[in-house]
Amino acid sequence: MAEALQRLTSHPHEASGRPPIAWLLLVAIPGIAVGAGLLFVLLPAFGYFPALGGTIVSLQPWRDLLAYPGLVSATRATLVSALVAVPIALGLAMLALAWIAPAGAPSSGLPRVAARVLSWLLATPHAAFALGLAFLVAPSGWLVRIAALALPVDTPPDLLVPRDPWGFSLAAGLVLKEMPFLFFAGLTALSQLDAPRILGIGASLGYQPGIAWLKLIAPRLYGLIRLPVYAALAYALSAVDMALVLGPTTPPTLAVLAVDLTHDPDLARRFPAAALALFHLLLTLSVLGAWRLLERLAGRALRPILADGARAATWPWSCGAALGRTLALIAIVLGVLAVLSLPLWSLASTWRFPDAMPDCCTLAAWQRALPDLWLPLRDSLTIASAATGLSLAGAIAWLQLERDRGRPARRNGRALAFLPLVVSDVAFLMGVQVLLLGMGLGGGWVPVTLVHTLFVFPYVLLALADPWARLDPRYERSALCLGAGPWRVLVRVRLPLLMPALAFAAALGGAVSLSLYLPTMLVGGGRIATLATEAIALSSGGDRRIVGVYGSAQALLIWAGFFAAYAVGRRAARPALA
Repeated sequence: MAEALQRLTSHPHEASGRPPIAWLLLVAIPGIAVGAGLLFVLLPAFGYFPALGGTIVSLQPWRDLLAYPGLVSATRATLVSALVAVPIALGLAMLALAWIAPAGAPSSGLPRVAARVLSWLLATPHAAFALGLAFLVAPSGWLVRIAALALPVDTPPDLLVPRDPWGFSLAAGLVLKEMPFLFFAGLTALSQLDAPRILGIGASLGYQPGIAWLKLIAPRLYGLIRLPVYAALAYALSAVDMALVLGPTTPPTLAVLAVDLTHDPDLARRFPAAALALFHLLLTLSVLGAWRLLERLAGRALRPILADGARAATWPWSCGAALGRTLALIAIVLGVLAVLSLPLWSLASTWRFPDAMPDCCTLAAWQRALPDLWLPLRDSLTIASAATGLSLAGAIAWLQLERDRGRPARRNGRALAFLPLVVSDVAFLMGVQVLLLGMGLGGGWVPVTLVHTLFVFPYVLLALADPWARLDPRYERSALCLGAGPWRVLVRVRLPLLMPALAFAAALGGAVSLSLYLPTMLVGGGRIATLATEAIALSSGGDRRIVGVYGSAQALLIWAGFFAAYAVGRRAARPALA
């Protein structure tokens, strides 16, 4: 009995005598990987790469980079696409939140349908979404075909869309893809604000609902989603998969240009490629710093408007709210059309311009693609399964080991876990590639899986952290009191109770791995073919049906994973409802 009481009042890890060094080693892995990657891109950026004859430190790689003819245009396209896309995506996400779920939960009717559609768009991989949007907005795309129903359009318009030199097509794709991400980040943050109570206080003071949301909710909400906004901005600056489909080509964006220089047959190009990767990292940090400065300036500029005491919406506010709802709805519709264009093209037999729909549907494209589809499908599934399994095991160990750590230690540890998502992946992945080549691990299944795990693990940890913390501790205390050890309590009590969260985390991890393009290309060295890499490679070809097959297959796999997680959650909740 005394032993049971001791187990009941002590922490499981303290009872087992497990040293905290295990947690410290686990926490250090992401930081070591990113740090090593940055180190091995920093050295070649200044001419030191003995394997290629660079034995002295010099500025010659930077001179070669500055002499590159398309550097200014590539920088311009990168900045324009990112700085146009992220503010618009953020504005549309906030407008969608004010319309769909002002109090934190979607209302009935059209808002509830819109929230479900946004979750579907969020689950669509970036590469597949970019391919569908290219089919949608091309001069002979679906939008022009739909417009031909009402307008006299006989030939496709002469427009350089997508792949315009300024990057506006890429910006449009980033807007439509990042808006659902920021929307659900805001929806999660609203639960921390106790939005119904704040809106109730605003109503008691005479504020109309829209004005109360704008003045009381929006400023606090942005403070909670600042990190997702930074992540969206960092991704917009370093996107490679979407830029290869929607971005300019002569020259491409900085991230694509760095990848092209890395794959150049002339190995001497590795030096300016490393310099470009380091330049891209510095540019990303500078843009994030400038964004933070603009936050402060905007906060000071908007403070008088938020504190002016106006409680009723004037006609500019009313018109702006109606326009915002319309724009948010248009963005959702465009996203749906972009996703639907992939399976539509994969099933089309003939689709002549300017017909709005194909003449008939056939599985001929799928039958032609299946023999070549098997290999990337196998590699995609095996890499995603292994990376997700490693990430789940690591996240469970991480959360179990950090329970006796203080809040600052937990916060700092998780900041290291999210480091691969914040640091420019173009920069540190090129260094990781150099490091793995030096270790003799380049271009294989194992290194690709390990690098995928670096990106999958933060999402799995984020998905598990909140359900892990909210689980009622009395279940574990009861098991400990009955004589179960810490390991048995974890396996027989905690994990079964967290099965829905584990299923969702696994689906999310698999979706992230199936969507990764740049890690597969850089670390795999072209020897590992996944659905993401093959779909992007085929996008430059002329057969839209085969591209539609690969994009649809990638999206269907991810949707199937989330559907399976939903079924597991429903099955786990069934006994409680009975």
